[in-house]
Amino acid sequence: MSNEIDIEIFKHISHEMNVAEIYLGHIPFTFHYTQAEYTATCTEAIPFNPFDKIICELLTIEEQLSFENIGDILGMNVYKSENPKRYLDLAEKEILMEALQDLASDDFKMIEGGDIYFSRCRLTTTGKEYAQKKSKFKETENKPFTIYFDHTTGNHINAKEVFEFVSGGISPNDFAIEFADEEVLKQIALKQIPEIYNPEMQHSFTAAVLQSQKNFVVEYLVAITFNLIEKSFQFYCYDSANTKIHGQFNEWIHGNENVKQDLLAEFSAKYSTDSVSANNVFNVIAEQVSAFPTNTKIKSVKSDLLKMEFVDEELFYSSFNELLNLKDEVELYLSLPFVTENTFKCIREIIQNSENENSRFYFVFPIEMTGTIQREIDQLKTLSEETENLLAMQQSVIAFSLCCKQETESFYIEIISGSVNGFSKNISQRKLWDKRVAKIESYLLEKFSDEFASRICKEVDAAVNTDMQETVSKAQLDELDFYEFKLQPFANIGTQFETVTMALELIDSFRENRIERLDEKLGGEIDELESKLAAVVDEKEFVEIQKSFTNTKAEIIFDDSEIAKRCQEIDKVISSKQAEFEEAKKVFSLILDTNIFLKDQNIISKISSKHKIIVAEKVLEELNGFRNISQLKEIANHCLSEIQLNKNKNIHRAKANFKRLPKEFSKKSPDNLILAVAYMYKDLNGVLVSDVDGLNEKAKQLEIQLMNNENFITKFVTL
Repeated sequence: MSNEIDIEIFKHISHEMNVAEIYLGHIPFTFHYTQAEYTATCTEAIPFNPFDKIICELLTIEEQLSFENIGDILGMNVYKSENPKRYLDLAEKEILMEALQDLASDDFKMIEGGDIYFSRCRLTTTGKEYAQKKSKFKETENKPFTIYFDHTTGNHINAKEVFEFVSGGISPNDFAIEFADEEVLKQIALKQIPEIYNPEMQHSFTAAVLQSQKNFVVEYLVAITFNLIEKSFQFYCYDSANTKIHGQFNEWIHGNENVKQDLLAEFSAKYSTDSVSANNVFNVIAEQVSAFPTNTKIKSVKSDLLKMEFVDEELFYSSFNELLNLKDEVELYLSLPFVTENTFKCIREIIQNSENENSRFYFVFPIEMTGTIQREIDQLKTLSEETENLLAMQQSVIAFSLCCKQETESFYIEIISGSVNGFSKNISQRKLWDKRVAKIESYLLEKFSDEFASRICKEVDAAVNTDMQETVSKAQLDELDFYEFKLQPFANIGTQFETVTMALELIDSFRENRIERLDEKLGGEIDELESKLAAVVDEKEFVEIQKSFTNTKAEIIFDDSEIAKRCQEIDKVISSKQAEFEEAKKVFSLILDTNIFLKDQNIISKISSKHKIIVAEKVLEELNGFRNISQLKEIANHCLSEIQLNKNKNIHRAKANFKRLPKEFSKKSPDNLILAVAYMYKDLNGVLVSDVDGLNEKAKQLEIQLMNNENFITKFVTL
């Protein structure tokens, strides 16, 4: 039987496994290494900085220069002078002095200064050598450094890379690591500590002395698989701390035939068997996977492998959630004799990805789990109390069982024992739903009924008694649906069937009563809403009516009920009212023709000030002309006076812009002068108001909003 570590190993090595490989198990393998502490005389090359480089070049050309000479050449003011263009810059003097002192220090000994003022600077023999190498060299005696040694693979050069951050235990072995040839140690140091030894960077050491050593051992798990087609074993060195294949050790194992044979012998001593698979399962699996191209990796065809009759046990346990079509209605029974983190990952994905509200999930976990696993189980059990299609419990589980009813194909999974090439191996077998699994389903439902039915029935009684005292609501019916869905599978099952039957009957009768009362309540609310909608004129009041209506609709149970039909009619009324309020909030640009002014000389004062009144230049011209006609003089004067008084409020004068009109509209036509102004405001909620047939026909051609005087008064004029 698989355990947690085998499933974990399989999950990660399956990315490299061939489809023909069957996972057999794992064997621990120990690696020994040493962490050694050395001291040596180390030489470190420090590249010249710009000052170092210039000073050395000057002293190479001139055998001897003073501090002042160097300062002059560098253009630095490092001393006092009678020359007014020369002055002492203390900062520059200090910079040059520090540069010379560094080169003359005991660390480098590159120059001799003659005295403390560097009055006679020259390169030493060492300085000349360093000047050629363009670096200065600092020597440190007894400098400590650490080297790692790999005693298992013998790959000392890469030992630090693989062991530096490993938590190894103390090794009982004592390993000799003294090297007669210091060059061998330097080759190891070149990879492990380039800051100490690196010929390219001119770092080196001599006289290395081993000060101390600690010998460690670390254990890695080596997974072993068997290729059913090639009849060969494969080995995978698994790093459980980093959950990955250990590349370097894995490569070493594959390249070392003796190590592979030793691993196989040790594995065989623990897991070999004399039994032979009676049903020749592994020949069938070999045929299954032979359809795939050679070297196909498991990860690339995992979904296809899971659909086959026989599946590697570890592949099944690491991905059993992918067996289900969670878009369909699924009824799943899962009993687990052992539980791993990966098991819970698969279960969580099943629950979270289920798309069908009629699916049901039943999980049975083993008892006496501890730590994280028990906390996961407790969380799932708590979730099951709040979820109608989920039940979870802990029982004594002897064998694994997965039974799945679904719309497309119902099946169950059985773990069967077999042997491959002399090793025990379990395989999952997918079987179609039959009488045997129907008995398992009945048995599990009986167990779940014994565990939950009585408690759920008590919750039903409590919910009904509570709801009788409260105002009727759809939430009460939703709660009844929750309990009914939970209880339905337990009708006529187990010792609690009579209690379940009574609880379901109570739900039915109480639901019928609640629905009747809810219809009465909603009917009254609809009557009240219809009355309010008929009278509402204030938008804030209208918004409150909408909110009430939304709440009422949310309480409707059946979409084809009389209440639902009445709500559809109210929806239409609300949409119409909404449009009216939106229209009332619009600001229009009203282009009034001359005849509108003549029909009502007080028209301006009767229009809401939020709207713009557009007076075309042609209209002003015509009103001015009417002042010469005795019958119209008084009206024309009054209209012009009103326009003048309100010109800074909502009155806007406008001159016709013929550039926007089509070319066929003549500038000489009086109607076109007004039409051109109306066209300017077409996209600004412009409305041309006129009773002149010719002008109106042209406005229709240009798709300008149009109103005659009667409609205009109805919509815009306040009486």
